[in-house]
Amino acid sequence: MYVCDRCHHSVAPHVRLTRRVAERRPTRYPPRPQALCVRVKGRPRWKDDPGGEGWEVVREEWVCPTCAEA
Repeated sequence: MYVCDRCHHSVAPHVRLTRRVAERRPTRYPPRPQALCVRVKGRPRWKDDPGGEGWEVVREEWVCPTCAEA
């Protein structure tokens, strides 16, 4: 059982919830030297993570199936 974040109704047991992204923000990830371990022919090798840009989830909503369709 859970309470829908949109309609604020209590949902019956064994009803699946859907997680919706309510808010997100842009972010930059800095480069990290020797952060990734990759196996080459069974031996570990360290590679650089180039970093980059992307999105982070700030807030999620738990919604019922009725609100998820809308």
